[in-house]
Amino acid sequence: MITEDQLEHVESVSQAPCLFQEYIEKDVELRVTVIGDEVFTAAIHSQEHPKTKVDFRHFDVDIPYRKAKLPDGIERLCVEFVQSYDLLFGAIDLILTPDGRYIFIENNPVGQFMFVEHLVPELRMCDALASLLIRGSGA
Repeated sequence: MITEDQLEHVESVSQAPCLFQEYIEKDVELRVTVIGDEVFTAAIHSQEHPKTKVDFRHFDVDIPYRKAKLPDGIERLCVEFVQSYDLLFGAIDLILTPDGRYIFIENNPVGQFMFVEHLVPELRMCDALASLLIRGSGA
């Protein structure tokens, strides 16, 4: 989080590429991994620990990761988004807000997924990726 004091000195980074994004209140964070036309969603319960409320990537903190299911329309949009770039894989980060809105944060076309499968083994993403590789991109 950027404080007002830090914002007063934002010109100090004017010569460096920076990305600032609006803070969005979260119910849970969602890691949506698209492999081919399959969708694997993990709910990251980052709001359960003060250290992970802003960013769940404090892996020294034990927070729950659970298998989740997106509404069909949101799931379809994730697949269509990845495929619109002629990709077969995408690691999409979404936020589910307390009032039930899904907010798109980013898609990483080479995003990590093994840590998610390790924490939520029933997602079976390695099997899906292997199956896609065996079938080939045209299948």
